[in-house]
Amino acid sequence: MNMLPMRSLALSFRSMSIASQQEKLATSFVVPKKPATAFNIFVSEKMKAGGKISEQIKIISKEWKSLSGFEKGKYVAKAESSKEKYKVAMMSLTDQQIQEIEQVTVGKRRAKKERKSIKLLEEELKKLQHDKPKSMSAYTYFVKDRFPANAAKATTEIAALGKAWTLLSSYNKEPFEKMARQNKLDRENWEKLVAKDGRLEKIEELKRAIALGGMDALKKNEEREELMAQMKSLKSELAKLKEDKPKVASNGYAYFVKEKIGGTSFSGKTDMKELAKQWNAMSASAKAPYAQRVAQMKLKVKEWEEAAEDAGKLGQINGINEKLKRLQAKMDKLEV
Repeated sequence: MNMLPMRSLALSFRSMSIASQQEKLATSFVVPKKPATAFNIFVSEKMKAGGKISEQIKIISKEWKSLSGFEKGKYVAKAESSKEKYKVAMMSLTDQQIQEIEQVTVGKRRAKKERKSIKLLEEELKKLQHDKPKSMSAYTYFVKDRFPANAAKATTEIAALGKAWTLLSSYNKEPFEKMARQNKLDRENWEKLVAKDGRLEKIEELKRAIALGGMDALKKNEEREELMAQMKSLKSELAKLKEDKPKVASNGYAYFVKEKIGGTSFSGKTDMKELAKQWNAMSASAKAPYAQRVAQMKLKVKEWEEAAEDAGKLGQINGINEKLKRLQAKMDKLEV
């Protein structure tokens, strides 16, 4: 029997209760349990507590294969009954609840795909770094010297070793310090080697991919960075085209505030509250000059737009805005 599907099945049984909890946490209702297959029902009946799951499934799989069609029939019937109950339960849910379940399912699939991708990347990284010297300090060499890798006492007597190291004279520490210096030199030489033989670039790429959640995530991140660079360039171009465009406030209050705080110290929230009180206490005639200023600035903006259109500048601006919209749409798509 293929070991990979068996391992996958073992993992699915191990994570069954966790997955159920995740579904309940992700939604505000009880998610109907997916129907089990005839084989899964058979496995759940035969499984024994405390035994090694993968070994049990291997034995149960052989037993399942040896069953006749008649013997399998009762499990098939149970599976059909389970399927019908699931259909009824799903029909009782609202469209929004079904959508929530789908979102949770998609999230789980994505997470599973990322885990698989990261595992493959880690294996590839391990191969590329197979000859990388392990970082070792003088104290690590001391511990290794006192307790070889197979020594059972290494964990229980580590505190005593720490004390022994601190009491060790500089002369007695020197052999271990020398080994640590050599280890550092070996690691530096390894860095030079991988830079020379071309591995370094691939190693760095794999590390970035692992940190981001897989190669797909790395590609998405690179696409995102490229889109952001394009958008930054377009926004810079847009700013130059609009640098002489008059700026207009949305209302008279903004001009009132600007007038009051211009050239004076401003303490933020406290002063703003006071300015708001003053504005609200003002009569309509007192507010009129600020409203007129808004109207005047809007007129200047209109004049600027007309001149920009005549000069062909407005068409450029509109074109850049359309490009920015398309790039933003691509950015939004990457986030899905």
